[in-house]
Amino acid sequence: MDFLEPLDLTPSERKTLASLGVETVLGLAHMIRASEAAFHQMIGDSERSERVYRQIQELLSPVERASLDRPAPPAFSLGSRLDKPPRIRGRE
Repeated sequence: MDFLEPLDLTPSERKTLASLGVETVLGLAHMIRASEAAFHQMIGDSERSERVYRQIQELLSPVERASLDRPAPPAFSLGSRLDKPPRIRGRE
């Protein structure tokens, strides 16, 4: 996880963040944003976790930072797909 290199992390914090399996700094930022309380608990100190999160945000481009404020796209289609409209009895 090369993107962790510029961050001021303890070896324990680095190992913990690497264990999450995230491949990009943007992915890590989204993960933290989705569950800030869990991130604070993982780091162990809310002040320290805020500092680490700010460092992560500094690695993001302005476009990537803006994406943190947008909702994630749905993982699947919202609704069912019908090839033909359903037949309605009496209207054949």
